[in-house]
Amino acid sequence: GECMLALAFGITFSAISELFSTLYGATVNDSANLLSHAYKVVSYLYLFHATAKEALRRPLELLLAQQRRHEAIIDSAPEGILVVNKAGTIVQASAAMRSHFGFDPVDLVGQGIEVLLPPHLREKHAVNFRRYFEDPTVRPMGRVNELSLYKPDGALVPVDVGIGYWKDQDGSTMAVAFVRDISERKSHEQKLQHQATHDELTGLPNRTLLLDRLDHAKSRARRRGEQVAVILIDLDHFETVNDSLGHAAGDLVLVQVGRRLRDCMRAEDTVARLGGDEFVVLLQDLTDHAQAATVGAKIIEVLTTTFEVAGRQVSIGASLGLALFPADATESQDLLRQADIALYQAKDTGRGTYQFISAESERASKERLDLEQGLRAATADGSLELNFQPQVGLDGRLLGAEVLLRWTHGGRSIPPDRFIAIAEETGAIVAIGMWVLGAACRQARDWADRGLMMERLAVNVSGRQLTELQFVEQVIDVLAETGWPPNRLELEITESALMQTPKTAIGNLSVLRDLGVAVAVDDFGTGYSSLAYLKHLPIDRLKIDKSFVKRLAEDKDDESIVAAILAMAHTLRLQVVAEGVETQEQLNWLRQRECDVMQGWFFGKAVPAEAFERLLLPPTSF
Repeated sequence: GECMLALAFGITFSAISELFSTLYGATVNDSANLLSHAYKVVSYLYLFHATAKEALRRPLELLLAQQRRHEAIIDSAPEGILVVNKAGTIVQASAAMRSHFGFDPVDLVGQGIEVLLPPHLREKHAVNFRRYFEDPTVRPMGRVNELSLYKPDGALVPVDVGIGYWKDQDGSTMAVAFVRDISERKSHEQKLQHQATHDELTGLPNRTLLLDRLDHAKSRARRRGEQVAVILIDLDHFETVNDSLGHAAGDLVLVQVGRRLRDCMRAEDTVARLGGDEFVVLLQDLTDHAQAATVGAKIIEVLTTTFEVAGRQVSIGASLGLALFPADATESQDLLRQADIALYQAKDTGRGTYQFISAESERASKERLDLEQGLRAATADGSLELNFQPQVGLDGRLLGAEVLLRWTHGGRSIPPDRFIAIAEETGAIVAIGMWVLGAACRQARDWADRGLMMERLAVNVSGRQLTELQFVEQVIDVLAETGWPPNRLELEITESALMQTPKTAIGNLSVLRDLGVAVAVDDFGTGYSSLAYLKHLPIDRLKIDKSFVKRLAEDKDDESIVAAILAMAHTLRLQVVAEGVETQEQLNWLRQRECDVMQGWFFGKAVPAEAFERLLLPPTSF
């Protein structure tokens, strides 16, 4: 209507203009000519108004209305919507980005899409984003791998993403991402997964999850040449609890049994409930099948302790059947069957015990238990003996000795790599280690009193000893009791143990080092540490593992490794001890490169105190 009215006025004023133009032609009146031009201008203004309104303003109004509808649709969508250009910049964001994820849509516009992603995923996402724009396609919800969105408060929210695109008239491509919060769905899925794989009463893994973990454990054992043990546990006298106190009390006992089993196992082991009063323990990473016997004995001890139910003390106990992979069976179900057979054997022997299905395994387990019992009494029965291996300086002068432990049990000498490992696992190493330190310092003090002073006495310390709260006090007490100078004592700890040692143990070493005690890293080069890391630890010396020294003057790679260790250690002002020196060629090579200290069979094997004393008699040089 407004346009038609303007058009009518335009035509009218145009007609009036023509009228005055005609009058001017007849009378040649200047006023008529002026009025003709004036009305023509007014006519043109009305005509311009009509055409501009219809041709320009109205389409713009329509576009604005369309944009408002578009924004209203986007903002009313239940999922968050993002429009992103090819450069990865957000050009539009829906209101749901605020309500669902805490982002202000206005603040998002102009920012890179990476602001929504966790830092560790941004680089990978940038690569995938560029690839998408090379060949854009529509990807519905559920087709894109699930992502996590990085909220402004730092929380991660699992999201599902659908992607679409369009191309503008100028050919530029815009991507549209539909972002859905799937936290509730994931939580529900996890609950369903947990219910499908765990026992409802105890929360322990059920048979399904146990078999899955057993398959993984077997695969790992095959690759690493290790063993896996399955321990089937049946509670003794559990029926009596149900019959006398009711099933509710029985359920409480089952829950407590599950808790005790979890508490006495390693993190990598699995405790499962098959049903009723049957439990299973899965042990992996076993290097010695006798280790399973130690765990079996521990389980029996744990479950023999009374349970408190409804204010009453209840005793049950347990019988165990043990089967080993790959010795007893290779299939998971067969392993459980073998363990079940062993369990019945254990019950037949009177309950409260464990049985192996394999006679060889049982023999080894009995030997292991015999060694464990022997080690517990070794510090008191005189079966432990100290040997001393000479350590020699660059000039060939005898500096001192490393103290090595020997054990005679049952009339035979037990190899150190055999009994030390058992002592570590059982905790007996703590008492044995302190016995070694005390006996070594007393012997060294006795030699010093007779004029046979050593510059250094190197004693091995286990990682387990270092974690003891009283370790520092015990070392100080030994030094005070024996009178051996702290600056002549060196504590050796293996590289692998040092790298796994907690901060408290590092603190213990720092305190002792401040007192003058030296700290050496044994078997250096066999682990995964670096000199750059070691420089932050309280150490004085590195002992190059004998496996590298053995091939010196023969293997260029080992020569390069040892030379690098010597150079870098000296740069860090650390002394270097080379172990395993056996030939004159090795000695010459090490002397040319100024290795500080050497030890090995070239200078002498580890010998008892009486034999080593003769080396201390001056002059001694190599």
